[in-house]
Amino acid sequence: MSADINPGGQPNLSEVAGETVLSYSYSDQNHDGAGINDNMGSLTIGTNYNMNIQFTNTNGSASVVITQHLVINYDTKMHLTRSSGNAVDKTIVDTYALTVDESGNLSVSMDPVITDNSTAPEGDFQDFFTGSNGFIRALRSGGDALRGTSVLNIPLSFPNGQTSTLSRVQFSDNQDLVASLA
Repeated sequence: MSADINPGGQPNLSEVAGETVLSYSYSDQNHDGAGINDNMGSLTIGTNYNMNIQFTNTNGSASVVITQHLVINYDTKMHLTRSSGNAVDKTIVDTYALTVDESGNLSVSMDPVITDNSTAPEGDFQDFFTGSNGFIRALRSGGDALRGTSVLNIPLSFPNGQTSTLSRVQFSDNQDLVASLA
């Protein structure tokens, strides 16, 4: 049994008001079967990916929160043996805190949180009949491609090219980064 996840689907992009500045989602499902009405075997694989980017103000501090959630689920049947679960169920939340240091300089720190709720492979008995453990490992390798964001580059524009000493930073109601001068 083998599986291959190919690119080519169309994502859904949506504009929403408030803290969320970008919401992206992708979902797809494929099925294949053998025999009349899949009586010899079948395999269904589903992929769901969601990403949200939010600009928030919490406790007087501005933050950029990037949340990614990937689920790759499977349902396989071989004669009378069935196996299903989430081979990949991974969430990555990267929070970038924007702060002003003692010198009045804007600084960024990142706090990544990774949660993995993937389903464990079936036991050896089940794997003997279906070979599902190798298949699940192949699906998980696709899920390993999900990575946290590594660098947040914020281009700043100062009036007349002058730099200033800042006292605090926050996002406006329109999600513009606003800094108070010291």
